[in-house]
Amino acid sequence: MLSTATQLPAYARAVLVTIAYPDQFLYPLTFDEICTRCLRIELKDTTLSVNKITDAIAVLLTAKLIQSQVHLSKTYYFLQGRSDLVQTRLGRARIAQQKEAQMAQLLRFLVKLPSVHAVYLTGSQAMNSADEESDIDFMIVTAPQRLWMTRILVSIFAQLQGKRRSWNNEEPGSWCFNLWLDTDHLKVVASKQDAYRAHEVFQAKLLWEKNRVGELFKNKNKWIDKYFFNFEEAAVKTLRATTPLSSPVVLRSNIVADGIDWLAWKFQAMYMKRHQTTEKVGRGFAFFHPRDTATLIKDGWLSSLERVLSKEQAAAILQPYVRT
Repeated sequence: MLSTATQLPAYARAVLVTIAYPDQFLYPLTFDEICTRCLRIELKDTTLSVNKITDAIAVLLTAKLIQSQVHLSKTYYFLQGRSDLVQTRLGRARIAQQKEAQMAQLLRFLVKLPSVHAVYLTGSQAMNSADEESDIDFMIVTAPQRLWMTRILVSIFAQLQGKRRSWNNEEPGSWCFNLWLDTDHLKVVASKQDAYRAHEVFQAKLLWEKNRVGELFKNKNKWIDKYFFNFEEAAVKTLRATTPLSSPVVLRSNIVADGIDWLAWKFQAMYMKRHQTTEKVGRGFAFFHPRDTATLIKDGWLSSLERVLSKEQAAAILQPYVRT
């Protein structure tokens, strides 16, 4: 082992923590993915240097901190001793592909709702890394003052399809609507702008949108440029709505619909009080994470680094990337 983590060049440290982050999800990275996901906090470059990434990988391979494996002409990189992750990733990719038909079924319903402005895929399915037991996670973006009535409609549809996830349980293959935002709440608040949420924003796959909500979401969250060199859309849009840009104004001016949504919000807020733990809900947002996911991810990231570094080295190399 290295005597100190700071012996590694800055780019090597950046590549190491970049590879270690998805290691906790059993997900090795290709060279292109390392370039796309490379964490830049310690790097002085304003643009990514592919040559420096190549040199950094060579340094890490020589130091026996990472390994590589070629499969069907594609090279995967992973932490030392984790060669089994390549087959795990390939197997999960096949499972994720099989679940795409379920996503199409849901999308056909969501695009018919005037209040829905965008649908994102999140979680393991967004990474094309689902297992048999994993649910399918979605982020739904609605028009302002339409979130809670939309949630009721979507929950009923999911229930009828046998896909609704019950409170605080993880039924295999269920649809998990754990993130809800209206178009007035697209930006991650400053107090939550950390490496975990930067990854969540970066990895979210846009399945469908209207009124250019995808572009608005990106612009509202340019803060993640602090973490990544290029915040680019990760998924090809599978559908494209033609609703005119004026539609949110029409929806928002409907007093009856406003009242229905307010009642839906009050009813659901009252119901959720009996179950609520770490979930965060408001008039224009809902984050249904019953666990402190950010802390769990941070701990998992550290544990992954400890596979190849001492506890002290791992903590030192990760420190610039996590909030204390």
